[in-house]
Amino acid sequence: MSVASLLPMALLAGLLACTGSGSDASFWDCGDAECRLARVDAAVEEDPDRVVEVVSAIEDPIERAALANRVAALHAVAGGKLCDTLDADSPARFKCERTAERPHLRLVQKPDLSPDMVARATEREARGPAEMHLPPPAVGEAPWAAAEESTRSGVVARCASDPVPARCYEALAESAAAEGDVVSAGVACAQGAEGEDDVDKARDECVFRAAEALASTAAPERIQAALELCGHSQWYGRRCTTHVLTIQAVPNDETFPDVAAEVAMLNARADAAGAAAGDDAELAALYRDLYWARATGLLVERRPREAAEILELLPDDAAPHVRMARALLIASTWTDKALAEAGMDELASMVQSGQVGPDRGPRPKAGDRGTFPIGASSRKDAWVVDLPGEGGIPAIACLGSRRRALADDPALDARIVLVEALSMRADPPPDEFLFGIVGSDAPELLRWTAARLAREVAPDRALADDPSALVQLRLRWSPGEGATPTPGTPQPGTGPAGQPGMQPGMQPGMRPGMQPGMQPGMQPGMQPGMQPGMQPGMQPGMQPGMQPGMQPGMQPGRVPQRPPPR
Repeated sequence: MSVASLLPMALLAGLLACTGSGSDASFWDCGDAECRLARVDAAVEEDPDRVVEVVSAIEDPIERAALANRVAALHAVAGGKLCDTLDADSPARFKCERTAERPHLRLVQKPDLSPDMVARATEREARGPAEMHLPPPAVGEAPWAAAEESTRSGVVARCASDPVPARCYEALAESAAAEGDVVSAGVACAQGAEGEDDVDKARDECVFRAAEALASTAAPERIQAALELCGHSQWYGRRCTTHVLTIQAVPNDETFPDVAAEVAMLNARADAAGAAAGDDAELAALYRDLYWARATGLLVERRPREAAEILELLPDDAAPHVRMARALLIASTWTDKALAEAGMDELASMVQSGQVGPDRGPRPKAGDRGTFPIGASSRKDAWVVDLPGEGGIPAIACLGSRRRALADDPALDARIVLVEALSMRADPPPDEFLFGIVGSDAPELLRWTAARLAREVAPDRALADDPSALVQLRLRWSPGEGATPTPGTPQPGTGPAGQPGMQPGMQPGMRPGMQPGMQPGMQPGMQPGMQPGMQPGMQPGMQPGMQPGMQPGMQPGRVPQRPPPR
């Protein structure tokens, strides 16, 4: 067994503690381990592929393991490649692989279930969530806290001889949970966390995984037990809840004789999700919304020609989500020309009626603008935070990973979901479906939606003025910022236009971090003519990860396949 397989996690933590230091010198100029550990963060941001090459060549297994774990927390793809260079049966590799799978878990600074985090997710003036990670139901003492000694000794005995006990306990927790044995699952998580650098985080992530395993079974009655497991994951409880509800929306391998039978199963799961909230009616509604947001997108994708029938069979609270799924079908199968010829009114009517099958419009060829995986839950959230006044806008889950505005009028809501869906295309939609709505005579809620999405799709594009204070606020807000002051109220440090966040010497249109001479959309270190996402040395037309001389479609050296981060 190599040195890396014996590498204590405490030693890794000690080595990584120095990564907060550094100097003006480059990672590439470092001559010792301490220097490389101190500067690897900046190096990963600059050139992750080169970091993989450099770290892979390091002979010292202890240093390579420390760097691999750090890179995994910063860059899942580069970290995953470096994890593969570590000994298969080593605690360092197990930890590295877990970090690469879910790097966001390692960067959480505050427990998910702290009072302020829970309040932020649910407290707003109008209906709907303030963000997409919902708190689990309230729970009491963990059921495994008073487990019998025979249960504990049995769990310990099964993993005693494993070279990586934490890996064994995690697998045991997942298998026990899948069988409905939450007591053994919890005991395994508690045992596996012993000896870890952060016992609470290690245990809570294991409980998170156990809840996912429990939710992955087909039985709707497992939803409540899985959500209760999330309630025992202090650090990752809200993320756990989101995962459980979306996992239940994924179709199983079951075969249904007709649409009605499948919809009955979906209804049973939605009812179970709502019942898991107990007497908290508001939380129950949020659970059902999040479930339907994901389930309807998948359902309408599989049965596009039966969308109208599906809407008739689903409960009333699923109708807004069915409209969103129909709009996604249009956005992913219609070309710009077909959209323009139909127009907003006809498309909105289709969204309401369900007549949106792929035969209604020409499907773009593979690689054409506008295509994306229909029903994908990983769409970027374009409404991350409520700006002043937006807490009064009714919100609803959209695809399971973002929010959108909800209109009481189904006709207006159909227009809102069309704008949402078309903004997700690979390229901006035709102007009349997004940019031309701002400043028009369209309803305020639609203009606000268009302004919010336009700032995400094309943050540097000039948009028409609008009389609405809510729309104006979105026009002045830059993606990535927090809540900004009310329009027309210049703040200290703003530029002549009174734009929030501007520093002395900045020109109108510049954003924080931009240097004089930089063009909108450029990032620090970019040269004139470079496009966003390009790295130094890349030529126009090259994609991230390509090397000089490579043609489009070519892949760098074969890399072992691994599941994408969850």
